[in-house]
Amino acid sequence: MNCLMKTRYILIITCVITAISCSKPSTVAPPQKSISYPDSIYYGKNILSLPDSTFLDDTKNYDLGASLEKDANLIIVISNLSSDTLQNYPIWYYNNNIGLSAQEYNSSNNTQRFFSTQSGKIDLQIQFLTFGNPGTGKCKIAFYENSDTITRTKYLKW
Repeated sequence: MNCLMKTRYILIITCVITAISCSKPSTVAPPQKSISYPDSIYYGKNILSLPDSTFLDDTKNYDLGASLEKDANLIIVISNLSSDTLQNYPIWYYNNNIGLSAQEYNSSNNTQRFFSTQSGKIDLQIQFLTFGNPGTGKCKIAFYENSDTITRTKYLKW
């Protein structure tokens, strides 16, 4: 191999090594763990799938539920925005938890937190009551989907 060939060979190898070392690291984001909100699960219409500003029927059973892919995490915080001038404050009641746990209602900021405890279908039966004063209840629902920050919100009335 003559000197010119060796120089070209070294130059080509140097260019290849430089190109490889300058390549950008992969910026592919990890796949999101899917969360979906079926129209209904076990107890009635799913409030998490309803459009924003939906008017709920007083005392009717609803679902608060979702379908979570493995390792997905969901936290729902309901804030009561109802007027507190009524003798019987509009509120919600729940039971029949499946894969969801609830913290106590926080009367200092009028919120209640619900969080997933498993993957697959999670649900609880929930009712919204106005104690004979329909149209006086209002709440904000904050979604924390695989996140410590709010990923979306919606408002409901009853």
